[in-house]
Amino acid sequence: MLPVIGVSYLAVMSTLSIAGGTLSFAVITQRAKGFSGSFSKLNKDTYIIDENFLKLTNDEFREFAVMRLEDKTIFSSLDKMHEITEGVLSHTSEIFDTLSATGSDFTTELALEACSGIFNSTAKGLPSDEYHYLLKLALIPSFNMQLLNLIDHTGTAEKLITRLNEKTVLINRNRDEQYRFNRLFREWLRGEAMIRLAESERRNFYDMAASYEEEKKNLSSVVEFLIAAESFDRLEDYLQKNFQHLILQENRAHLVDVFSEIPADVFRNRAWIPLAFGYILISVSPERTKDIFLHTLDTFTAFGNRSGTIISACGMLIYYCGVAGDLSEGEKYFVRISSMMTETCDELEEPLKMVVCAAYGQGCMNFKSGHTAAEYLNKSLAIAERYNAENFKLYLYSLLVSAYMTMCERKLAEKYCNLIFQKLTTVKYDSFMKLSLINLLIHHLAMTGQFHFMHLLMNMVRSKYRLHMEHSFRLSGFASICELEYAFSRGDFDYAKMIFSRLPETNVKNMPDHIAAILLSFKAISMARECNDNASAAAELSVKTRQSETNPFFTAFGEVSAGAAYTFAGNHKKAILHLTKAANQEKPPINENAAACAHAYLSYLYNNIGDRMRAREHAIFCIRLMKKIGYTHLSALLPEVLQNTCLYTVNEPSASSFAADIARAKIDLAFDKKMRPIPIMHIKALTSLSITVGQSQLDCSDISVLFRTMLAILLSSHGFSIDQELMQVYLWPESSKENARRSLDNLLSRFRKLLTDTFTGIDPKNYITLQNGMLRMHNINCDLERFNALIKSASDYYSRGEYMLTAIAVAEAATIYEGRFFEGLTEIIPVDCKRSETDASFINMLKLMNSLWYFLPECFNPERFFDTFLDSFMHETDMVSLAYSYYAKKGRIQKCRDILNRYIEFLNKEGYSKTEKAELIYLIKTSHIN
Repeated sequence: MLPVIGVSYLAVMSTLSIAGGTLSFAVITQRAKGFSGSFSKLNKDTYIIDENFLKLTNDEFREFAVMRLEDKTIFSSLDKMHEITEGVLSHTSEIFDTLSATGSDFTTELALEACSGIFNSTAKGLPSDEYHYLLKLALIPSFNMQLLNLIDHTGTAEKLITRLNEKTVLINRNRDEQYRFNRLFREWLRGEAMIRLAESERRNFYDMAASYEEEKKNLSSVVEFLIAAESFDRLEDYLQKNFQHLILQENRAHLVDVFSEIPADVFRNRAWIPLAFGYILISVSPERTKDIFLHTLDTFTAFGNRSGTIISACGMLIYYCGVAGDLSEGEKYFVRISSMMTETCDELEEPLKMVVCAAYGQGCMNFKSGHTAAEYLNKSLAIAERYNAENFKLYLYSLLVSAYMTMCERKLAEKYCNLIFQKLTTVKYDSFMKLSLINLLIHHLAMTGQFHFMHLLMNMVRSKYRLHMEHSFRLSGFASICELEYAFSRGDFDYAKMIFSRLPETNVKNMPDHIAAILLSFKAISMARECNDNASAAAELSVKTRQSETNPFFTAFGEVSAGAAYTFAGNHKKAILHLTKAANQEKPPINENAAACAHAYLSYLYNNIGDRMRAREHAIFCIRLMKKIGYTHLSALLPEVLQNTCLYTVNEPSASSFAADIARAKIDLAFDKKMRPIPIMHIKALTSLSITVGQSQLDCSDISVLFRTMLAILLSSHGFSIDQELMQVYLWPESSKENARRSLDNLLSRFRKLLTDTFTGIDPKNYITLQNGMLRMHNINCDLERFNALIKSASDYYSRGEYMLTAIAVAEAATIYEGRFFEGLTEIIPVDCKRSETDASFINMLKLMNSLWYFLPECFNPERFFDTFLDSFMHETDMVSLAYSYYAKKGRIQKCRDILNRYIEFLNKEGYSKTEKAELIYLIKTSHIN
């Protein structure tokens, strides 16, 4: 059965390719719908070729372009060309002919001109009334039969659309019975409509279309059509009555363009229209909302409209607290909202009440208390969940994270961070909102010391959201603070200097006071730490900048930073004054993180001036607060200050274990049997062997095979501990017990001497011992153990749906893995087992990366691991499948072929049978489908 439009090149070629030499039966039609009931009756040799089959796919389009276009420079526009033609072969062919003939670059105008003949021939034979209907319908994106009946009671328009739908590819119908023109055809018709239809006729049609969409409660289309009809009075009335529905709109980016078409004088002379525009912009370009909300607030106040007034005031509060970061200005609007809450909020529709409670909760977080903030934010969240307002729920999650951070409720903050992380892929249109969410995650990671994942997110933000960052001093300031947190936690002042060099003084002055004050305090600490005479002046400036701030949560951090700067500058009187304020906060919200940090600095200060009793008291206060809030990282706490705290508390019964764990994790410090501090020994085994203590490294290039084997067996054993006799059997299997024992004693003595000669001042017995027949390694940090532990934790987190914690663990694990565990050492059971375990962890890490790629493809890229290690893991089908699946999802077909060829070569070399090879290759080829 030939298609109505005739046999096209594509139809013939596709049919022949399907037939494969023997064509049983082919049905070629533009409408497969009529055959839907017969699909089950058709045998496998029968194919239904519908309208989509008669269009070029993206790959076919490119192949056709290579065949028809000689000038490869034109290929840069292929994707855009395919999009606008929707793959229709006749349109594509005409455009290619024009491009080849003229040598021009592709533009929409060139495409319209090239296809004008096709479109004219379609419209030329139509009666004038039918053509008239086409011109009107081209003014709107889509339509259905009900709308056709409204504009034409005779049925002529309906018959026309049905006929065109059946006989051409210029009009399409979806499952919802909505019709739309081919994109290029619609562009041509709209151009014709602007010439042939009177302006009044176009406006009347838009007005009629708006009425129809209003019945369907399709707010976005109603707004668009009323603006096109220039019915602004009607639009003002419609928005006033339906403002709650606008709040629930998920995709607002399209409406930004629609509202931008409204003349400026319309905004000036109305209130609900600009208010709607402000709430549309707030998650897309919030920096533009300030003047809009000021105008609507003044207008609604003048007319005594309470609902409009409180919604406008909420917009101003959101702007100053969430975008500009000017808390002093924000507090004015918080006070105004507070005075209206009881009387006005109850009168509002639920979606509007949701907005007011969210804004009020945001204000409480900054100016009242975290507990009150959480109360109102949860009220707002309950409404958002009832209305399935997904984007607003995300916004509320972000506010709840901030609220629980001010309450130092780490677990609750992590809960909402996890919810945000899971939903990041759903934020497709509101770029500023997505940036704000990611920035919040960065802030939380910095506050809790999770710097590996923080840096992945930071790099993504700086590359992908550069313009938004430049427009928000609040966001760019917080980003710098987070990076300084990292630098100070490591005592890396060179890195801190690099951050400061990216912050011109004028930028700091333009930032919100609490952010500028923290940055200046960090700078003061850095200067004081390096004995710069200007450190005290910088600290004074930070204190002065902070004077206008009313939020004690932020000022507590400022007090700590100023006190720290004065501590290193030697001005102990001023240091104690500021640190005591932070340690003994009275006004909520109480910042227990800052309080713990202040106690740590006070302990360090009193230790330096010889008052050990007070130093110990403050150190114990610090550790107790850290245990209470569950933080192992404190802001602006330098390593030497944390070390002082741990040294004072490691003997304290109620804090010793916690203090020892912090010392080990944060400052590479362990304690011997007499609780004296010793440095951690770092051993890298997931690459060439490396042993480091402090800044010194053992040269392992000439280390003997016996040393390497002994270390490999110890590192493979549970708890880095093994029975002496078993070790002897592994090392000297053919020696007697007595000879083997003497050999082990000798090997151990030589190893201890090697350590003593390399690392000055250490006692090797703190790191390797032989007691009661057990050989053990102590006080070491091995990348092998850390890597396996991280991947186990990541797998557990992922199985529980805790994706944020999964990402944190995987991000750190990815920085550790550098190669297989003692790859050249084989046929030793514990080493082989540990290598297999670590290989499995590595593949599991790649699987988790593949899963996390769905949430943040910019951050989790396993490609470098495939490039480096695929050949080493060719024996692992899971590894090959992961690589194939990854490149298949990215559309890199040649890379997939290369992986398969290398895998087949490996299978041939290993002697796999033909059946086995076929089965394995099938598994890999279908892995990306699962």
